[in-house]
Amino acid sequence: MNVSSISCYRKHSVLVVFRHMDASNFTAEDFARWLRAGRAEIYEKPAWDWEGTARGFGVSYVILGTFAICLNSLFLYSLLARRRKAFSHAFYIMILDFTIIDTIKGISSILFAIKLLKTDLNSDQSLLSIRIDQYSGVLLRFTNLATILNLLCITLNEYIFICYPLRYSALITRKRVVLLILGIWIVSSSMTFANMVAGLQNRSLWIDDECTSNGEESEELKSEHHNKSNQSIKSITIDATAQSCV
Repeated sequence: MNVSSISCYRKHSVLVVFRHMDASNFTAEDFARWLRAGRAEIYEKPAWDWEGTARGFGVSYVILGTFAICLNSLFLYSLLARRRKAFSHAFYIMILDFTIIDTIKGISSILFAIKLLKTDLNSDQSLLSIRIDQYSGVLLRFTNLATILNLLCITLNEYIFICYPLRYSALITRKRVVLLILGIWIVSSSMTFANMVAGLQNRSLWIDDECTSNGEESEELKSEHHNKSNQSIKSITIDATAQSCV
């Protein structure tokens, strides 16, 4: 191969590299790595650091959860310090419930982020970390549903206050608000429990299907092995009979 053909080959290879890659991401270090590799077909970009990204999300969850706990604790202290005046109005009772739900959500976010802060994400989790992950997931589902229902109640409260200001005190009472909050907690707990039971049933069905498919495959392998062994025995018997006849 002469010099002109080598230069043409290199130009063609460089064009192949730039055709299959984004030129803005192709740095001098990448080009040097490609030259050391010798050809464009074996060039590989470095793998994405998923563990670093997961730890970043874990740190953000911890920071936001801590901020939510501190801020909602301040709100709780303010409401409880002025409880006689605050709890005389139905709106502040809703705010108290909202604050408790957000505090639980902050704690659940921190517990959920524990698995993302491990040094080795590929290592097996301990039984304690698995339990913490499961319970934090259940609490997050509960708080998400309760938050949606609380927002709906606060929106309805503001609608009645704006559209029916003269009947607001008669319609929105502390007793009705407390009963409504109890209903929100019961509905959220029931839906969370139902979701958890449905998830466990689907998981057990998936495991049963997996075991059944593995069992069918093993039975097929056994029958195939049995047929092959019978065929080999028959062939040996036929060969022995032929040799005896000869």
